[in-house]
Amino acid sequence: MNIINTIITSVITSGIIGVFISEYYQRKTLVKKMKRDFVIEFFSCRFMLKDDHKGDTTELNKTLGKIPIIFSDNKKVIECYDNLFTDNSNKTLLRLIKAMCKDKNVNIDISSWDDDMIMRVLSVTKEENIFS
Repeated sequence: MNIINTIITSVITSGIIGVFISEYYQRKTLVKKMKRDFVIEFFSCRFMLKDDHKGDTTELNKTLGKIPIIFSDNKKVIECYDNLFTDNSNKTLLRLIKAMCKDKNVNIDISSWDDDMIMRVLSVTKEENIFS
């Protein structure tokens, strides 16, 4: 009877430990995916930063507003984000983009990109449609 109790206890304990380990890795993977998706979303809104952009910038503002929540665990990103309130220059924005890409969960290799590559955007309008 003592052996059966030991086996049952071992099975239950290992099952519970397995659930916690699985939950930990699943959460870690989810955070990584969420942060990478956010950086991709942010990059897709960069065209709104152009001086000649005349459209709605609501989407960019929404995206910027998510930064303190998504990167709350990264002091460098939060510092760069806070600097945007006092200095909203291209240089400050570039620092923010680099900090987000270098986040341990995002880990986008931008080492081969120069600053112009990061800040350059493509904007095609109906009048300039190069695909027709």
